[in-house]
Amino acid sequence: MEILKNAEKRGEVSLEKMNPQVISLPFDLLMYKLLTTHEPISDYTVIGIVDDIFLPLVLM
Repeated sequence: MEILKNAEKRGEVSLEKMNPQVISLPFDLLMYKLLTTHEPISDYTVIGIVDDIFLPLVLM
């Protein structure tokens, strides 16, 4: 949430316009991956969630 607040201060996103489900999406996806694989989460997975899924949603 701190990262998003900083982005809002820079004018990159508007938290009041953002759906709470979108805000929680990266964490939810990481938890799903962890619970279904029971393995450490790779950097590749984190980068994919942030760059390919989350950022396109919040920068629309």
